[in-house]
Amino acid sequence: MTNQNQQNANQRQEKQQDDKQNQQDDKQHQQNQQGDELRQQNQQDDNQNQQRK
Repeated sequence: MTNQNQQNANQRQEKQQDDKQNQQDDKQHQQNQQGDELRQQNQQDDNQNQQRK
């Protein structure tokens, strides 16, 4: 395998790892968003419960 081929292979591997990391980041971001939405929902429920008292 020539040097150039080796470099290309390394770059491909790095790109794959970057892609994988980006996917994980996206997933984490989605989960964070869902968490925020749940917190907002709970806050609204709390407010409604306060009003009912």
